[in-house]
Amino acid sequence: MFKTVAYTTMIDDLGKAMDTADRVPIGTRRIHNTLITDDDPADSVSVMTAMAKSSNVGLCSKVWQHYGDRQQYYVGEFKKRFPFEKLNVGLKAPNVAATMVPVKYEVDFLHINYGYAVSCTPLHIATFYAALGNGGRMMKPQFCQEIITRKGRKTIEPEVLRDSICSPRTAKIMMDMLANVVEQGTGNNIKGTPYGIAGKTGTSYIDIDSRYFNATFAGLFPAKSPKYACVVTVMGVWGMHGRQFAPVVKEVADCVMATHPDGKVMTIPAALYDTSDHGRPQMPKTATARQEKLMRAYDLMGLRYLTTDSNARWVTGVQTDVSTYQPIHIKPTAVPDCTGMTAREALVLLHSAGYKGIPAGYGRVTAQTPAAGTAAQRGTEVKLKLENRK
Repeated sequence: MFKTVAYTTMIDDLGKAMDTADRVPIGTRRIHNTLITDDDPADSVSVMTAMAKSSNVGLCSKVWQHYGDRQQYYVGEFKKRFPFEKLNVGLKAPNVAATMVPVKYEVDFLHINYGYAVSCTPLHIATFYAALGNGGRMMKPQFCQEIITRKGRKTIEPEVLRDSICSPRTAKIMMDMLANVVEQGTGNNIKGTPYGIAGKTGTSYIDIDSRYFNATFAGLFPAKSPKYACVVTVMGVWGMHGRQFAPVVKEVADCVMATHPDGKVMTIPAALYDTSDHGRPQMPKTATARQEKLMRAYDLMGLRYLTTDSNARWVTGVQTDVSTYQPIHIKPTAVPDCTGMTAREALVLLHSAGYKGIPAGYGRVTAQTPAAGTAAQRGTEVKLKLENRK
């Protein structure tokens, strides 16, 4: 998460002296006297690639190159970009400020760049990322647009926290870097949407001696002209799984982008068209899902939806020259087939049939135990294996 803050600080402060094509080392090594770890093997890559790989070493080497001899100046510039203050949003929840450890030592100076000397809420993160999507203008989070009483209406006007945390040029460069994270880097498990998502994965220790982490993904969409920011944080995750929750942001983005507030619907992606077939739209990949959702998706894309039972709650696709769906008949004493479903869809289906789903992994269901059709008592646990297959 905070690598984005660090790169924003350097690019905005250094101007043309900082280029995303500059080469930096990656792979675990010492930066001056401090050992910085990386998941990637030793190599030399561009700043753009180092960001996509979420390299601690690539970032810290650049920070040390330009600010190793003026650390307090850099810390001051860093604090100008991120909303460390209390956000005062008026919710019945703790109103806390983001904090940074006093930077007295070299190790702290390097650690702040990837967030290991900083504490904040997901709302602070969302506020910062929204500012990048807003060309550098930081707005106060707003949960109420209008108050309506018997005496009338009161509009709550948007409030600017900072007119500019960076120049529009810097914001544009950072949006390009975040889009590259999704298309080429640690967030590539959600790449290829028709509208585009720009974002950043993040993991942080709960305890330095623990293998449990807080995992976060911050996303902005549409990538080329952001209108929305979405941050998902999952607490207490075993192992480092920052990218695991990027699909949650994608699901939110898909729902938001399906129908724009101005009434315009999402256009059919160009990939659905086959020019060898006179430009006729090809049917989307069929899947097992709730029929009402499929019907809505087809309607939004202007495609014809065919079903053998319009009253069925659950349907599965029939592989023919057109997409036709047939009902899934749930037997009262048999485990239903969850293959191809998302975790949410599978859990709902199993619950409706009287079973308890236990998902593992991310993506769609590729295997289940007990197998589909197995006779089992109500309340039986069904283990689901999820994978993100192309």
